[in-house]
Amino acid sequence: MHIRPATAADAADLVRFINMAADDLPLHFWQKSVGPTGDPWAYGAERAARESGNFSYKNAWLAEDQGEVAACLLGYPAEDPGPITADTPAIFAPLLELEGLAPGSWYLNVLATYAPHRGKGAGSALLAQAEH
Repeated sequence: MHIRPATAADAADLVRFINMAADDLPLHFWQKSVGPTGDPWAYGAERAARESGNFSYKNAWLAEDQGEVAACLLGYPAEDPGPITADTPAIFAPLLELEGLAPGSWYLNVLATYAPHRGKGAGSALLAQAEH
């Protein structure tokens, strides 16, 4: 298992992992953002390819199994999110409140593995990387 930092070119894989880890909730919000005729996967990939933001590729590590992307860990230092605004979707309010209780900690947001690569140690290898 080879562990490496993600790059902007990995955005298509990153959005799949982000969506897997949150059980299709990101896809739902990306679809709402682009409307009925937009491409939610492309929108998510644009966000993952950004240089900044919590879901930036700069916060992600990938595990490769025999040269194929197998798994992802995405995490970042938790910061006080500040007051929850009126336009924040209600489903995110508890998460933001929880993040506000642990500023300065490290938040593991995504840990996901493609089905064919499960059981091969990718998740454990990524968690070991996160400890560094």
